[in-house]
Amino acid sequence: MRKKIAGILILLLAGTGIFRFGMIAGAASQEPGSAGDPLITQSYLEQRLREVSGGNSGQNGFQKVNISKGKSLYLNEGTECIIYSGGATVLGNMGFINATSGTLAKKSSSAKLYHQYISPSNASGMKATANSIIYVKGSYSMD
Repeated sequence: MRKKIAGILILLLAGTGIFRFGMIAGAASQEPGSAGDPLITQSYLEQRLREVSGGNSGQNGFQKVNISKGKSLYLNEGTECIIYSGGATVLGNMGFINATSGTLAKKSSSAKLYHQYISPSNASGMKATANSIIYVKGSYSMD
């Protein structure tokens, strides 16, 4: 009877060890933010945004813009933006092109966080519904 219990215990320990090794090896091989490891931290996201913008606010990268609740941001034609935090409502008759979903964000609709928008005209804009951070690539003005 003792041999049988010892054999079962050894099998359980060996199985647990193999399982743990597989979990560690599998987790270590995934690229952060990929389909295999979709969760990211705020610091990772901020680092990636700095890399995309080239580490500065030049015209080749995204510039961080803080907008207070109730203020408006107007983008010139071809300018891109990503809402990082807060919220905004779309302004202008032409709305925005949502490059992330491939749809048109119409006037008075809510803009979605982390979606990339492209301005089709100089009259397109966003009104902040909360204190917001928006990354902008191109020229813009604030009201």
